[in-house]
Amino acid sequence: MKGGPTDDASGSPTPTVEIEGREIMALYLLLHGQDERLDDTLLSFLDRIEGMLYSRLSIEEMERIGELYERGIDVFSRGDDPTRY
Repeated sequence: MKGGPTDDASGSPTPTVEIEGREIMALYLLLHGQDERLDDTLLSFLDRIEGMLYSRLSIEEMERIGELYERGIDVFSRGDDPTRY
């Protein structure tokens, strides 16, 4: 974990975790469809990673995100045509 912003209550650094592109995809696949089982913290996290993915992928690609993940594609590392998948 890395040190991040200071936590107001204790003055200690708030722990942060850096997540790579395929890890974001994996977490989305794990959490998506589990809405009824997630608490508010996980629902908020799911919304954030879903927003990240929708900023990179079309609706059609989001519908195939499981396939993209299984093919080993990291949608955050591509630098060219966003519709190539």
